Amino acid sequence: MQRIGRFESWAELVVPIEVVVDEWECAFTFDSEREHHLKRTNHGDTALDRVMKHVGQLFTRHHRMHVYALYVFRDQARMLYFDRAYTLVSEPFKYGTAQDVALHTFFWKIARMSQGQLGFDPTIVPANPEDVVAMLAYAPNTPSDYVEEQIYRTLSVKPKRPAASISSQWPPYELTMCGKRYVIARPIFVSLAFYGRCTRGYLAYDIDGKAVSFMKDSWRLDLKRVQPEHEVYERFQRKGVTRGVLTCLGHENVPNTDGSWQRTRTQQLLSSSRPARGHYRLLFHQVCRPLTDFEDFEELTEIMCEAVIAHRDAWRKGRVLHRDVSVGNIMIYEEGRGEDVVRSGMLCDWDLCKYQEQMSEIQDVPRTIKRIGTWYFRSALSLLFPGKLYELADDLESFVHVYHYCVLRFHVTDRTPSLAAFVQDTYGCVRVRQSDGAHIGGLTKLHHIKLARPPMRVQANPAVDQFLSEIAKLCSQHYSTINIEDLRATYDPPKKVEVELQKAPRAKNAWLYEVYEATQAVVKRTHSEFEETRQVARTKPTAPLSRVATTSDLPLLKDHNALVEILLRYALGGPDARGEPVRWPAKSTKCEDLFEGTSVAPRKGNHFSSSYQSHDPME
Repeated sequence: MQRIGRFESWAELVVPIEVVVDEWECAFTFDSEREHHLKRTNHGDTALDRVMKHVGQLFTRHHRMHVYALYVFRDQARMLYFDRAYTLVSEPFKYGTAQDVALHTFFWKIARMSQGQLGFDPTIVPANPEDVVAMLAYAPNTPSDYVEEQIYRTLSVKPKRPAASISSQWPPYELTMCGKRYVIARPIFVSLAFYGRCTRGYLAYDIDGKAVSFMKDSWRLDLKRVQPEHEVYERFQRKGVTRGVLTCLGHENVPNTDGSWQRTRTQQLLSSSRPARGHYRLLFHQVCRPLTDFEDFEELTEIMCEAVIAHRDAWRKGRVLHRDVSVGNIMIYEEGRGEDVVRSGMLCDWDLCKYQEQMSEIQDVPRTIKRIGTWYFRSALSLLFPGKLYELADDLESFVHVYHYCVLRFHVTDRTPSLAAFVQDTYGCVRVRQSDGAHIGGLTKLHHIKLARPPMRVQANPAVDQFLSEIAKLCSQHYSTINIEDLRATYDPPKKVEVELQKAPRAKNAWLYEVYEATQAVVKRTHSEFEETRQVARTKPTAPLSRVATTSDLPLLKDHNALVEILLRYALGGPDARGEPVRWPAKSTKCEDLFEGTSVAPRKGNHFSSSYQSHDPME
């Protein structure tokens, strides 16, 4: 809620200015003698977060290449410049006298700048009201109920009263891409990252073609060795990979007024070797729901199965490895309306992928040792040993973590009472390695996998419980073939600590040796009896099950077969591990979002989902 006497209009703000009177509230230092430009205190961190939040609102609500800002402390100020690579902060300067003209010069230059110089994207202008009316008129004719809902949300109108706007903070714009004109407004997806790809997703209405599609807007690395995402979709088309992946309708390196590519500039002042990021757009035929909108866990299993099969086709036919499997990159595509709707799983966002020919040991040096994929869903080994070559098994394990995440978030389990602590410890825990700054995690994930049982027990859904048990055994079996200590010695060798050892053991009580010998005899006899019992059990015939038998010494995540087999059995109602038909609950056991209101709740703007409502004060 806004405070009385305060009005925020992010849609109209051009240059944010923050004025601070108390020094303890400053984000930056202004002393004549200082070690750093940032105020490295708790209050300073809070103040810096506030600055970043305000500038982030401009990047989110505007179409900006860069943003200028001003930070004022009493009779001093700093100028700031933000783009999608880095932030530049000026030295502090004084103002208010005839000799101190830097502040006057700043405002004079800002006032004389063109829209492009201020950072506004020249390919976007305010939309014609007639085109907005045409978009609203098209809404009832969309191919699915979901797309119709998204048109109303995009334009910030109420479905039953489309003429009444409910927000002035998301004005509609006309965007030109590949020679065509589109209407866009409020994004249906916003990455909260301040630097990097900074992906946003829009529902785009084709003004002349009278159709809607999904537009992905991001800032990709300008590196020859990193292929743009549209080339991945072109490769899929050539290789016959069409099931479970989006249909790319077009792409564009977003141009400046002079036709040059919109690129970041801040990296030029830091190091000539650091790559720029360029503004990039993709257009897709499918407009999809987020995975978290699944209706029940039977559907979730089916959606996940279809996504894994899409991943398998991409790897087998296209020789492409995704490398960023996450809850945000598995989507639900709807076709039809009402009771005739058909929903299927889609695997999206291939911008971090690699081709098989790029993955040889010589070539595959991680683009950055700090990050591949989405932290919550990365495999235990890729988190523990970020320098290790990324493999197919790492992607397949990520699907398992996505399923676990959905269960924890939307089903009551034995972890629910201490949910936030468990999620943070399992998925969010991270330490920074001092030797190279690499981010390390995954220890709790590894522990759960080694136990060969699910990290949670589900209540009132035996099908999910049994499915999780089978998946846990599969993952544990795979990890049993991996020598963790060899990986640790190669990728994270412990620091050697010299320990002085005893020259000879101390004398012990004589009776302890007698107890030791007697205990050894009992242990040997017990082991012998156990082996005899096991040999007898192996000779007894067992009833065959209509399921794939597993072998304990095989790395079962080296290919898709074992995981797909389990997913298909549970999606299609086949026999479980006991040979019994899979029976899902007649009523959905999906509950409300259990992450809501906790420290692990997804931050606003991270996804749009009917099951995770926004708390935008502008709504």
